[in-house]
Amino acid sequence: MNNLPEVFTGTAPSKLDIQTQCEAIIASIKDEGTVNPLRVATTMKALALAIKTIKAGIEDFILDEAQKYESKSFDFDGHSFQVKETGVKYDYSLCCDPELARLEKELKSTTDKLKERQTFLKAVKDQLTVVDEKSGEVFTVLPPSKSGKTSVAITLSK
Repeated sequence: MNNLPEVFTGTAPSKLDIQTQCEAIIASIKDEGTVNPLRVATTMKALALAIKTIKAGIEDFILDEAQKYESKSFDFDGHSFQVKETGVKYDYSLCCDPELARLEKELKSTTDKLKERQTFLKAVKDQLTVVDEKSGEVFTVLPPSKSGKTSVAITLSK
């Protein structure tokens, strides 16, 4: 236990503590220029991986410990906890409902047609005149607008 960072052995910070620390980190990058943003980004990526890994490894232990309390809602170290059902999923494959099967088939067909049309529209470079086969109306079709964001991908070293 002595080798663990204090963040795991002390009382967890409050939302206000977290907000204050976040603002200080942002200011040290934006205003002061005293911290390298690439170092912060790499650390955040590493922390996200660590959080995911630790959470997966101790979820059962967290539940076991929480269930020792007599109530489904309780406080611990000034923080609120609630034991509750989450991530409920339904499996409809055993329902044998013909209406559901028909609707799923229609949905798949419509989804496939939608994807096909979107692929076609991505290939349109200039405006295009088309005739709607069902109504006979003539339309001018334009290529879809495209937007994106440039970001930096981080790969942690092994």
